[in-house]
Amino acid sequence: MGKYSLEKIIVGPFEVNCYIFTVNNKTFIIDPGAEPKRIISLIKKNSLIPVQILLTHAHIDHISATKEVTAEFNIPVYLNERDKSLYLSPANSIMPFYLALKEYVPTVNTVSDNLIEAINTPGHTQGGTCFYIKEYNLLFSGDTIFQEAIGRTDLPGGSYNQLIESIKTKILSLPDNTFIYPGHGLETSVSREKRENPFL
Repeated sequence: MGKYSLEKIIVGPFEVNCYIFTVNNKTFIIDPGAEPKRIISLIKKNSLIPVQILLTHAHIDHISATKEVTAEFNIPVYLNERDKSLYLSPANSIMPFYLALKEYVPTVNTVSDNLIEAINTPGHTQGGTCFYIKEYNLLFSGDTIFQEAIGRTDLPGGSYNQLIESIKTKILSLPDNTFIYPGHGLETSVSREKRENPFL
């Protein structure tokens, strides 16, 4: 088992967790939601080699720095196809903090390393995706599950029943020692959420 490194940058007014995950000399940028200069600076400072942006879902607070980061490093962007319409929607904004995107980076639906498994977890959005690295017991959960909380389901495309089903069948079924890195807030684990999450 090789080594990996993980950095978290909290970006934007909604304090999105942007993760810089590096394994086998390849760096993945997860949810570049804002502040592209900070993200780019950290990557260059550490002499990392970015290969792909991974989006857990298409809400504007998780994707707003995608264009600048992609342009800097010329790398592809992963997005679940089920969130494509949300990604392209002119209504995908949070006024006055985030305007809808005017230019859209093309996306792909394949992760460029077999080490990382993209797991569709609909409920917060229809294309909500968690990224699971079995070898290291890591899960990047986006806005599907948080420490002792779950994602919102009152936004377009949200479904409470779907979200609970996704969490129970696709997240809580993972090994108890799986670390969960959510889209907002502090890290947690599968075992903790089984014990402490009041929604479950």
